[in-house]
This record gives sequence, structure tokens and C-alpha cells, in this order.
Amino acid sequence: QAMLVATAEAVPEALPDPKSFAEVVKLFSRKREGLLEYHLSSSVRLVRFESGVIEVNPLPTAPPNLANRVGTMLSAWTGRRWVVGISSAPGEPTLAEAEEASRAAAFDSARQSSTVQALMEAFPGAVITDVRDLTQPPAPQPSDDETIALIETPDMISEPVDDT
Repeated sequence: QAMLVATAEAVPEALPDPKSFAEVVKLFSRKREGLLEYHLSSSVRLVRFESGVIEVNPLPTAPPNLANRVGTMLSAWTGRRWVVGISSAPGEPTLAEAEEASRAAAFDSARQSSTVQALMEAFPGAVITDVRDLTQPPAPQPSDDETIALIETPDMISEPVDDT
């Protein structure tokens, strides 16, 4: 039995192998490289992605050494060489821009819903504060000291109520 435990502990963790630019950004998040994750999401436009090669068009807000740092870290984490190149091609919208466009489309869609329109008429002054996809798994529940509001009306209490 001790031999089984020792063998189980000796098995190395599988190295990450991101298959998309979004997976690369998630890897930086998991490795707690928040600043680089931010710049990959908000400061570069993806031009080309293939396993081991990333080409980006950096925005002026991107640090000058971003490509080198990302390539070095990816190579160390994945155990194989990654080349991150700079391109002048326009590329795709940044991940942050794409997420914002998706969020805006969700709000527009919600405003068109007859159910939401009926709620807005029933509660004058109400505003839509969030839109969620109910086909996705639910988000983690808030702790006792947090509140979540999807639609707020002017007469709602905006501060958490202390039940103690």
C-alpha cells in the first residue's frame, strides 16, 4: 500500500497545452499572472494562433516586452517552445472588446424581451443591471454579506441589510 501511495505522488502533473488564445489567457490567470492576463485580454489583437505560435497586434497600452515575456512563460509552463510575434495586421478585436460587444448584445436582446418590457412597465424607473444566460451553470452563490440585483427600481434599498 505504501508503494501505491509513493507511485501516485511521483506522477507528474500534466503540462498545460492551450489550444486557443483564450486558453492561453486563462492559463495566465491560473498561474496568477494578472497583469499579463489583463494585457493579453485588453492590449493586443490576435492576428494568428496555432499551437506554439501566437501573432498579435499590440495596442499602444501594451508593454513593449509583452511578447517576449509571454513566449518565455508559455515555454516554461508547457515544456515546449512558444514564439510570440508582433504584427501590423489589424487582427481580431481584443478579448475585452469581444466580451463587451457580447454583453451589449445580451442587454439589447433583453430589452426586446416581452417579459422584460412588461417588468419595466410594471416598475417605472427600473433599470436592467445584469443579463445572465440561464442555460449555463449557475454562478457561485453570494455570501451572506453580498447582494445581487438583476433589476433595480428607484425605491429599492441599495445597501445590504444586516440581519443580525
